[in-house]
Amino acid sequence: MHPEEGMSFTERRQYLALMYRRYQKASPSERSALLDEMEVVTGLHRKSLIRLMRGPVATKRKPRRKERGPVYGPEVRAVVFLIAQALDSPSAERLQPMLVPMATLLAQHGQLSVHDHLLALLATIRVSTVRRILKRVPRDKPRPPSRLRSPKPAILREIPAGRIPWDIGEPGHMEGDLVHHCGPSASGEYVCSLVMVDMETGWVELRHILGRIPFRIRSLHPDNGSEFLFGGGRKFTNGLSSFSPFPEQDRA
Repeated sequence: MHPEEGMSFTERRQYLALMYRRYQKASPSERSALLDEMEVVTGLHRKSLIRLMRGPVATKRKPRRKERGPVYGPEVRAVVFLIAQALDSPSAERLQPMLVPMATLLAQHGQLSVHDHLLALLATIRVSTVRRILKRVPRDKPRPPSRLRSPKPAILREIPAGRIPWDIGEPGHMEGDLVHHCGPSASGEYVCSLVMVDMETGWVELRHILGRIPFRIRSLHPDNGSEFLFGGGRKFTNGLSSFSPFPEQDRA
């Protein structure tokens, strides 16, 4: 018999509290028979019953130590799906702080209907919850088979390169983009230009980067192929650790 079909929690615990007294006075063979009886009456697993018989059986539930957080139902999940699609499927860490402003913006343009309670839920939702919701987003294409990551090239271990957090909080963390000025064909010789954008301040310079940048470069996230890293990238990044902003002649 399943415990939920015949007994409530309180009734089951009251019965087990009575059986506990008999169990403590019984011999080993009698205890086995009592466990058989309790299994039939309560529907609990034998190991659970043995664990309960080790100490006095509480007849009331323990108060919840921590209240459960807000429940995010289909309405919240639908909004998270919509905003994730509008922002080209960012990570949960980047998506979570954008939920309220994006929901408000979409509502202003008639793309979404929001109310105060919904905005309050979006403001309190955690990154871990957003991550779980995003796992349920339907995908247009099947996921590629998982494979082991190849080790980083030596050049990437020599320079401060990596993904830049959205809330970095200080200037000097640059997003780099190498542009090939080759037209529709990459054959032959052509010029490449490097565009650098500081992720905190939005500072951008299209030429004379090291001569004009007003702060120290701390890390680099290159959005380029190996032709930059193994070509001009090593020469460009070798001087980053010793580079200080504003040349001497410009400080006066």
